[in-house]
Amino acid sequence: MKKLYLTFALLCAVSMMADEVDSVGLFSVNDEGGRVFLAPGNLQYCPSTAVWRFADNQYDYLGFDNNNISDTYDGWLDLFGWGSGAQPTLLTKIDDFVDWGTNPIANGGNEAGLWRSLSYDEWNYLLNGRVNASSLMAKAQVCGVNGLILLPDAWDLTDTLILKTDDKKYADNMLDSAQWVEWDSLGAVFLPAAGYRMGKNAQGVSSARNYWVDTAFTRRLWTTEDNYNDPISVKYANYANWGMSVRLAKDYIGPSVIDDQAIDDPPAFDDQSPSRKIIKDGRLFILRHNKIFTPHGLEVQ
Repeated sequence: MKKLYLTFALLCAVSMMADEVDSVGLFSVNDEGGRVFLAPGNLQYCPSTAVWRFADNQYDYLGFDNNNISDTYDGWLDLFGWGSGAQPTLLTKIDDFVDWGTNPIANGGNEAGLWRSLSYDEWNYLLNGRVNASSLMAKAQVCGVNGLILLPDAWDLTDTLILKTDDKKYADNMLDSAQWVEWDSLGAVFLPAAGYRMGKNAQGVSSARNYWVDTAFTRRLWTTEDNYNDPISVKYANYANWGMSVRLAKDYIGPSVIDDQAIDDPPAFDDQSPSRKIIKDGRLFILRHNKIFTPHGLEVQ
């Protein structure tokens, strides 16, 4: 880690030391300045080991593997009943919401409570309330997987990385693996059409995009037909026992204000230093508080 940090620090000092980062990969969720990172993949769970993790890639999903749901299954699941953070294999209705983010997530910091679900109001603001909202999301196909791209607030709409937002088909925005590496490094989010689970039967795999919110008995819902232009919105759902995808978020806390005492105390100054952009192997990272993060808020170990 020390060698990696020195490499990053050198790159930062040579090329981008003056560039403060307070926007890369961030999504506004209210009109009071609240912003979040969205997790770098859908949430997954292994019942036999009780381990939670994020998918390796944003476009990964498990589809019909979810038909194997049981307390002893030694594979991975990613379609959960509403609020089933404490009972991820439960097939009946859950009355008391337990956020999945209360659990340690192995590749998401591995500490309890680092991540959380967004509320109805937060998802609705992200989808419809933030500046240029309608220009920052569209159906897409990433690495051959159907889904929805969400772009962060600071995305340059005049840049060469253009999203066709008026189109109705997944294939109208097609990104291969090399292209997605670039978009992903700049904080773009992809929500795959992972389908949903009724009991032990996965359905709508590769066409339906259903993601839970933390507000009681609501879900994030899109059209299940490729050539149909339903509004992207959060809608009421009266089936909390159905299995749906989970994409968690992490609240963004801006750089601390550096006071006179911090300037006189180098260790304190370093701890409160502003976030900065750094480039490594053609990918963007964030250096903050002596730690390195991806644009999605994951610490690089």
